[in-house]
Amino acid sequence: MLNVCALLAGVDAVHDLHVWTLKPGVVMLTTHIVTTTHKPQLVLHDIEEYCKQNGIHHPTIQIEGQHHSHLSDEDVALIPSHQSTV
Repeated sequence: MLNVCALLAGVDAVHDLHVWTLKPGVVMLTTHIVTTTHKPQLVLHDIEEYCKQNGIHHPTIQIEGQHHSHLSDEDVALIPSHQSTV
């Protein structure tokens, strides 16, 4: 899931990704997505659609700008090599 999110257009980094089953048939997801796009709602829509198509019907996604202060060195490592870093 982490790799898929990072490969979606407009996604610069993914961190704090958590996926779990609340009860049979109810899969939950929370994550932070870093983007520099001027249309973050399109990125959010694409991720929500991906989740829906893959059986995750309850995603909670926080969109952040690339200069977000919570990115650690470990998080920066999740940025694809063709993208810029913080």
